[in-house]
Amino acid sequence: MARVAERRRGKETRDALLDAAIAVIARVGIEAVSHRAVADQAQMSPALTTYYFSSKQDLLLQAFEHYVAKGLPVIDGLWEQAFAILDDCEDGLTTAATVRQLAVLAANFLCVPENRHREEVAFELAFFHQPRLEPALAMPVRAYRERMRQPALDFCQRCGSAAPEVDADLLMGLIARLEFEQLNQTIDVSVDRAAAQLERLVSLIMGLQANGPASRD
Repeated sequence: MARVAERRRGKETRDALLDAAIAVIARVGIEAVSHRAVADQAQMSPALTTYYFSSKQDLLLQAFEHYVAKGLPVIDGLWEQAFAILDDCEDGLTTAATVRQLAVLAANFLCVPENRHREEVAFELAFFHQPRLEPALAMPVRAYRERMRQPALDFCQRCGSAAPEVDADLLMGLIARLEFEQLNQTIDVSVDRAAAQLERLVSLIMGLQANGPASRD
């Protein structure tokens, strides 16, 4: 029992340090992060960071893996809701009401603060927009981006897109821009504005009228 308790405490300490690393990376970026900054954020001894993480690269890699493990189930759950909306569509895929429902679902997730914290967005962008990543970091980041793109591709295929690969990239690009804009308080990132953009793009993917936003039916 004592050994089990010790392992549990060790996991809790490691997870707390990784949560602190995510906060530091979101605040100062990849280049400026350090063992000491993470220890200070976690209010722990710097000796613990060097105990759990052999190097800065090891710390960054484990922080990214920790972020992915926590975040992917949330993203997958959102896509499950989107696919459920498609499944529940009674009049076929090309209905404006379905498009609107999908757009509002995504916009609420992207723009409502309690659904997606600015810290998470900043952390992700720190890796996505880093000019140069070491191979040990570049590979998992690339795999994560592809993993994030796959349900978007599945969605576009389900919607009957004539160019699902292209449309998946456009959809992911719009989502990334809306996320980025949340970090800039001078840009309006309201749910309504985001939903209008998403509605327009999803309408085109589904083959609805291309000359205006989907009508409200």
